[in-house]
Amino acid sequence: TVRGIQSHPVATTAVKTNTAKFTCVIRGDKPPALITWSRDDVAVDMATASVVKTTSGDDTTTVLTVDNAMTAGKYKFSAKFEDPEGEVVSNSVDLTVLEYTKEPQNTDTVLGYP
Repeated sequence: TVRGIQSHPVATTAVKTNTAKFTCVIRGDKPPALITWSRDDVAVDMATASVVKTTSGDDTTTVLTVDNAMTAGKYKFSAKFEDPEGEVVSNSVDLTVLEYTKEPQNTDTVLGYP
């Protein structure tokens, strides 16, 4: 089995305070010993995010869910295996956070009104 990233995370956009998700799939003969998601090269604070990891055959899928997205940044995934050459790192991708804008209110136009 060739070890490496099978599916890199992709850039995403979230409305401020909503959730954002990133997914990465890695292939290896064994599941990685340590999985890390980082934002701007700093480990993601797990008090504001969660990671779900599933393994099927040689593939391990991890999904990072950022709760209450507040800050844009560059997200990256890394997995360390137990052997000496055992680290794989994903591409760095952007999270864009949009300010919430109020929906337009209903405005009726009356034609022919003097």
